[in-house]
Amino acid sequence: MSVNEKISETFIKPVLVGASGYLGAKLLGEEGVARILGTVEIPLPIFYGLAAAGGSLGAEIVKQWVLPYIPSNSNRSARTQALLISPIFTGLTTGGAIYLASGLRDGRGLRMGITIGAGSELVGQYSYSVIAPYVN
Repeated sequence: MSVNEKISETFIKPVLVGASGYLGAKLLGEEGVARILGTVEIPLPIFYGLAAAGGSLGAEIVKQWVLPYIPSNSNRSARTQALLISPIFTGLTTGGAIYLASGLRDGRGLRMGITIGAGSELVGQYSYSVIAPYVN
């Protein structure tokens, strides 16, 4: 994979993941606001999308720029690790962000965040694999 393809995947796929996180939150009927820094209020579906995009960006950086360069880590092993790490990482970061920002302290925010984050990562990966030949 060339450097241009790595950069493309690192930044385009999180946008698709964020869009699918927003749509997933809307489809599941998430309403309300998330408070950031105590004063800024963002509608919850938009915050889901932003949190999923941020988690996916972090997962892509690990996948593209960290895992392949670990000594004694074969290319096949790095791809397998990335397939497992991406949805887990995105789900946990989205769940944590929703838990902290939405005020849903009963565990519902964490569960919904993990579900929407991991699901949007899978949808974003598929979407990127469909459009990647046209982007690169």
